[in-house]
Amino acid sequence: MKRLMLLIGFCICSLLRAQSEEEAAAILGLLGIMSVEDASEDQIQHFMHLLRHPVDINSEGRSGLESSGLFTPYQLVSLSDYMSRHGKVFSFGELASVDGFTWRHVEFLRPFLTFGYDAGMGAGASPMYFKGEADLKSALKIREEDSYEWNYGVRMRCSVGAVIEAALSAFRPYDSPSESPSLYSAGASWTHKYGKVVLGDFNARFGQGLCLWNTVMFSSLASPSSFMKKPAGISLSHSHTGTYAMTGLAADLTFGKWKFSAMAALPEIKRRPGVFSVIQPAVNVARYLRFGHVSMTHTMGISEIFSRDYRIPDMKTSADASFCFRGVNLFSEVLYDWVDASVSFVAGTEASVGEALAVASLVRYLPLSHEHGAAFSGEFRKGRHETLFSIDLKHDTRGERYEGYRIQVKPQCKWTWRMTDFLCMVLRMTGRLRTWSVPVKADLRADVRYDSGPWMACLRLNVSRGNGTGLLGYAEAGCKALKNMKLYVRQGFFRIDDWEDRIYAYERDAPGSFNVPAFYGRGLWTSLYAAAGFAEWGSLYLRASYVGYPFMREKKKSGKAELKLQFALHF
Repeated sequence: MKRLMLLIGFCICSLLRAQSEEEAAAILGLLGIMSVEDASEDQIQHFMHLLRHPVDINSEGRSGLESSGLFTPYQLVSLSDYMSRHGKVFSFGELASVDGFTWRHVEFLRPFLTFGYDAGMGAGASPMYFKGEADLKSALKIREEDSYEWNYGVRMRCSVGAVIEAALSAFRPYDSPSESPSLYSAGASWTHKYGKVVLGDFNARFGQGLCLWNTVMFSSLASPSSFMKKPAGISLSHSHTGTYAMTGLAADLTFGKWKFSAMAALPEIKRRPGVFSVIQPAVNVARYLRFGHVSMTHTMGISEIFSRDYRIPDMKTSADASFCFRGVNLFSEVLYDWVDASVSFVAGTEASVGEALAVASLVRYLPLSHEHGAAFSGEFRKGRHETLFSIDLKHDTRGERYEGYRIQVKPQCKWTWRMTDFLCMVLRMTGRLRTWSVPVKADLRADVRYDSGPWMACLRLNVSRGNGTGLLGYAEAGCKALKNMKLYVRQGFFRIDDWEDRIYAYERDAPGSFNVPAFYGRGLWTSLYAAAGFAEWGSLYLRASYVGYPFMREKKKSGKAELKLQFALHF
């Protein structure tokens, strides 16, 4: 307790800036997921970067807009055609009038876009200004038995207009065996009139994710906007660690309505230390049409597993297409694996029914991952009410741990009632029915949120039922009264006796940190987030927390305190 009081005392002396609920809500709407807990670390880091560096829709070329991952292929084609005939876009209202965009889509895109420099689509004539940013961060974790762990990291990013961008980072995680950094990431990109070239760590995302898409996720099929993937092509990685990035050389070229992408990478070298992949080439050829696009992707390579001393060939080819007819999106991808002689496919549709209702459906057949299934989702927004529901049926053919076929049904529902402009209630219900492990699991979460002017508050109660009953709740209050300064305090409790009933809760943290701990056991936790911005040249961030287990009688569990400090320099 004495150590906790010292930490909190240090926090109160430092007012810092933390990730806001508004930023989290913007990412949720764009990704079409119910909560930040459903997203991946790579996704959050990418879109947090875009929130702080919005895409200039008038100066970015088609390649840059595609790399952002904000637009569907049809939206890119439609926007290019509109700007070629009418010039630059002046407002979000004008963007909503472009074919393929609705007010619903534009509201999701609003935090990530800006209308700055006067440059036509693909002109590549953005001003040559220099912008840089450096992040220094460190964290200390102390347990009650006086053991401790620590980590630290540094990252630098710089850009010259919309033409040159470079990033370099080094990070030492808590469990690193050495004192020096063990995770590195570096990369640079050059964007020109006809495309881009990336050297170092990059992302490659094509089609609907069957053939080439690092960190693809099919698990977050919560709302209609999450069903159709937005292929971003080749883009520089914004991850602090580069864990899921591909490493090598990549480039794309655009000629009229044709786009050619090629890369040579070592995609497994960071994620699987026991596996060494020789240079793995991949190519993609895309043709943009009036109502959408078609493309073909081919990957090949050989992996050498040192521990088993044999080679695994890899060769895949896929064809994908997406079209939009009268506001209805149709998308699909078919993959052929040359080694296993197997065919996989995914196909779906997404549409808006008026201004209030959006629906989507999806079917998938993935023999390589032993997964087949179908999903349906709908989202209704009217006035102060918002209802989101989905159901996902998964048929798993693996019989490694459980005999026979494995079937899972996952229904989800979210209801938002905005009682006033500053007070709302959010109910989220999720369920899981399966033929293995825990057959039935249900989760109910209720939030009451107040946000008016400089003050905010939130009450949460989360109940999970599986092998047993898990219970978690917290109260949070925040103040944004001072200019460029914010302060948030959270006090929570949890009573979860079975690991299968664990509950995840998103925690505010400094930029570049993705913090979604799983709570298990019986205890309390306290956390404080604060931040301060210094004019235009820097920001200071701090997060302090303590988790204790005073109510665990039979199985003693030590508490832990954590202190994070991060400084960002802008130049």
